[in-house]
Parts: sequence; C-alpha cells; structure tokens
Amino acid sequence: MGEAGAVTILVIDDEALVRKLTRRALESVGYIVWDADSGAAGLGVLAEQEPPIALVLLDMSMPGMSGEETLRAIHARRRVTRVVILSGFEEESVAAFALEGLIDGFIQKPFTLEALHGVVEVALVAVRSGQAF
Repeated sequence: MGEAGAVTILVIDDEALVRKLTRRALESVGYIVWDADSGAAGLGVLAEQEPPIALVLLDMSMPGMSGEETLRAIHARRRVTRVVILSGFEEESVAAFALEGLIDGFIQKPFTLEALHGVVEVALVAVRSGQAF
C-alpha cells in the first residue's frame, strides 16, 4: 500500500457494519475517512468538506436516494471526485456507469481487505501522481 497521507475518502453505505469496517480498514493505512448512511447525507459531507474528498466509495442499493441518483448528483456538483461502486450486484450491472465515465472502479460485496485496498489504490493513482482528477 502506498502513502495514504492526506487523501480523504467518503464511504456512503446504509449498512452500519459495512461503513464501520471499511472506515477502520482505510484509516488503519493512513487515509482520512468520513462516512454517511445515505446518499443525501453523503452529498452534505461532500459539500462541506475541505480539502475536497478525493474518493467516494458508494453503495448502489440504498433506501431513499438510490446509488445511481447519488452518483449522478456527485458528478453534477463536483466532477473531480473519483467514485468506486460497492455493490452486492454483479459488475455487469454497473458497467454502463464506467462507459459514461462516472465511476473509477467496482468492488463486489462482500469484499476482502486486500481487494478494498487494491481498488482504492487504483482509483487514486492520478491523485498521487499529482495529475488533475
């Protein structure tokens, strides 16, 4: 795992256990992690957080504002944020979002810590290399 440093990640998932475990796993390697239990709450965190959040880990299946609605709202408000989808669905179900350039990765639930760290590292390559994202 590379240097997490000042990279900030937001986990949006309605499952408290997923948020807690994901947050702990990422904080243990140096990331700054925020979490939200709904799309609306996540959008609130994105609007308020400075410095900007570099990566959102987004559940696609949530009550209220759906993952897709949240994803589109994230890009409408802050196009620079990278998004990785967390889902119990198959990867093919979110492939259209990748084709639209709306997501930077996918991880299927349940996932291992190694898989989580790997997908986060890949999504953040441009951030670490100093490129605009």
